[in-house]
Amino acid sequence: MWDKTSKALEDILEANDKIATVYNYEASNLESTPVATLTGSANEADYHTTTENSRVYSFMLRLFVDRPSGEEGEYNAEGAMKSIFFYLIFSSSFPMNRLFTLL
Repeated sequence: MWDKTSKALEDILEANDKIATVYNYEASNLESTPVATLTGSANEADYHTTTENSRVYSFMLRLFVDRPSGEEGEYNAEGAMKSIFFYLIFSSSFPMNRLFTLL
């Protein structure tokens, strides 16, 4: 289930045209930006009864953008980061409630 969940998240991120590249590991060499890295961070499970078993999978999503020097460059980089963040959180391209129906 971990791999299936990770792949579903990856597919959603790759469908977003605001992100140039999506890595499913902590990449050390980012070729183009904006970049998203998605890595598993934890999982836990509670086993009560057959119908009440629950599992929680945690992922770390990191977004990277170029930060050129100068006030205008910093301002533009910050705007790009906010734009990607809010697009992912509030748009229909990242439907958190739909994610669980995909699995």
